[in-house]
Amino acid sequence: MERTSIVPRSVLLEALWDADSKFVDDNTLSVHVSRLREKIGAEHIKTIRGVGYQWAD
Repeated sequence: MERTSIVPRSVLLEALWDADSKFVDDNTLSVHVSRLREKIGAEHIKTIRGVGYQWAD
């Protein structure tokens, strides 16, 4: 992931979970991003409201 690119939430959902997404909803992604922020630091994952996420150094 390049830091200048913004990754839409829909792309992350499609790439990370099965194609059917039977047990995955939008909140699942939010929870996982929150846990990642706890582990690596919140300053590294920037939320672009209404679009997705961006890596920040």
